[in-house]
Amino acid sequence: MKDLLVTGTVVKVGKIQSFGNNGFQKMEVILEQDSGKYINYVPLEFTNEYCEKANELEEGMEVEAKFWLNGRKWQKDDQSEERYFVSLKVADFRILSKTQKVNNDVQETVNADCPF
Repeated sequence: MKDLLVTGTVVKVGKIQSFGNNGFQKMEVILEQDSGKYINYVPLEFTNEYCEKANELEEGMEVEAKFWLNGRKWQKDDQSEERYFVSLKVADFRILSKTQKVNNDVQETVNADCPF
């Protein structure tokens, strides 16, 4: 399957959660996309080694993420309704720009590719 791309501004960085005895970890990061008319919120799922890398993300950063689209089926028992869930599992990401706080509440945008 081909990697998909999404770009947006980080509005929330979740905490790393651990599951089971094998050390599986995941965390959620929410991106905001503002098209002018509507705001779109995109929940991204980081797992295992990507969780530590995602810890460098902060609110206000603009990022581009490569992801795989994963779908799951869940049914409590044979008589229950089938439910389907979709997640965007991050394969890689890069920071496009950072918004930093300087001099109290004034914000400054810094291009992440800028060498100085």
